[in-house]
Amino acid sequence: MSERGRSKRDVQAEILSYFLRHPKSADTLEGVARWRLREERIFTTVEETQEAIDWLIAEKYLERIATGGPPPLYGINRNRQREAEEFLKKRDTEFAPKEEAKVEITLTNRSPYLLIVPLNSGTTVHLAPGQSSGTVDDLEVNGSLKVEKLVNNGHLSLQVVKQEHAAK
Repeated sequence: MSERGRSKRDVQAEILSYFLRHPKSADTLEGVARWRLREERIFTTVEETQEAIDWLIAEKYLERIATGGPPPLYGINRNRQREAEEFLKKRDTEFAPKEEAKVEITLTNRSPYLLIVPLNSGTTVHLAPGQSSGTVDDLEVNGSLKVEKLVNNGHLSLQVVKQEHAAK
C-alpha cells in the first residue's frame, strides 16, 4: 500500500481504465499524474504513477509512443485492449466491496461571509456565517478541490453525523 492507502493495483487499474475509456488519448507521466489528481480525485505521487505505468507497459496493456524526444507519451496497446478489459473486470470482481459504508455529514460555515459550497452532484449549499447544513452524503464533497480549499482555509468544517453499513 502507498502512504495514501492506495494499492499499486488500484493505481494500475485507474490508469488502465482511463486509457480504455479514452483509447485515442496519450499523455506524459506528469500529465497522467495530473489528471489522476483532478479527474479521479486521487492524491498520489509521480513516482507511484511511474511504477504503475511501468507495470502496465511490462504487461503490454500500455505502450510508449515514439515521439522523437522526451518526455515519452503512453497509450493503450490496441493489440491487448480486450485483455486489458478482462484484467479490469477480473480485478473489479476480486476486489468488489462486500458492504458499502454510507456516511452523512454536516457542513458548517466558519467564515464571516456567505459561503456557496459546490457539491459533486452539481448543486450548491448556501450557508450564512455560523450556519450548518442539513445532512449531506459525504460523496457530495469527497474529492472536491473547492471544498478542500474551504476546509483548509478554515472557512468550512465538516462533521460526520451518521455512518451506516449497507450490505451489497
